[in-house]
Amino acid sequence: GYLERALRVRYDQVNWRFRLAQALSEQGHADQAIQELEVCLRLRPQMTAARQLMGEIKSRSAVGLGGE
Repeated sequence: GYLERALRVRYDQVNWRFRLAQALSEQGHADQAIQELEVCLRLRPQMTAARQLMGEIKSRSAVGLGGE
């Protein structure tokens, strides 16, 4: 989509990448969302929102796999 194309040009746009991760998560694409969040955290290690969303996604994935 649009954000993916924009991020190819502006790789360092952490806020765009975070929004993409949110959308991917909402659409059930946990693995892709986590990949985007990992890039966010490489570019901005102190980004609390990215850490929180990653924790939520991983928690949901664990529940889906019978983890909790």
